[in-house]
Amino acid sequence: MSRLVLRAASSVAPGAPVVVASQLLGGEFVAAGAVESAARPQPAPSIEILPLRQAVDRYQRDLILHAVSAHHGNWAAAARALGMHRSNLHHLAARLGLHNDKS
Repeated sequence: MSRLVLRAASSVAPGAPVVVASQLLGGEFVAAGAVESAARPQPAPSIEILPLRQAVDRYQRDLILHAVSAHHGNWAAAARALGMHRSNLHHLAARLGLHNDKS
C-alpha cells in the first residue's frame, strides 16, 4: 500500500491531497475489486407491500391456479403436486374464491 501511495503522490504537487486511482492498482487489484463489487448485495426489487393475510391469499391463489393448469384441470393431481389432500385443496380454493368443478 505504501508503494501505491508513493506512486500516486509522485504526480501531485506538495501539500495537495493524494488520490489513489484504480489505474495505479494493477491487474490483480482491479480484478479483485471487480469481484468484490459483484459480490455486494444488490438492492431488493421493489415489491408491493400488502397486509400479510392478503399477500398469502394471493400467493396461494396463484399457486393453486398454476398447479391446476399444469395438471390440465385435474384437481386431484394438482393436490398431490401441492402435497395436500384433494378435499383440503377444494376447501382452500373455495375460501380463496376460486371457482372449481370438483372433478
